[in-house]
Amino acid sequence: MRNKKGFTMMELLAVIVILGILSTLAVVAVSGYLKQGYDATYTDFEKTLEGAAENALITSASYLPSVGNSRVIDANWLICHDFMEELRDPKDNSKNCHENSYVIVKRGADVGFNMDITYDVCLQCGSYQSEACKQSIDNIPRVSVNQECEDVINE
Repeated sequence: MRNKKGFTMMELLAVIVILGILSTLAVVAVSGYLKQGYDATYTDFEKTLEGAAENALITSASYLPSVGNSRVIDANWLICHDFMEELRDPKDNSKNCHENSYVIVKRGADVGFNMDITYDVCLQCGSYQSEACKQSIDNIPRVSVNQECEDVINE
């Protein structure tokens, strides 16, 4: 009579296959949660840019576009003037998301004491890009800064 101790090859193979399936499911679930987290961060960054532009125009009303016109405000300008902090890429903290990001401020027809102002945020962060980045801004006056944080106004 033989004493059988241990597992057969089939039993070991079955365990390995089951572990492979479970690990694949775990990786898929975790990557989905990471994507949701990144998307939430990008949405928060867009809200931060919009809020900073709103505050900047309240403080610096001279940068408001005239009725029926638009103006681009660079994220770097908002940072240099302390309206917001730097935006770091959640996927790679060594990269920033404000270098090529901006807000397009559009002023419609004012009604009484109320200004009709809309904000379109272009956030470019790694491979992420907002819908507003598809709009052409070639002929829109731009408020930006140079390397020393000195204002550069492109009318």
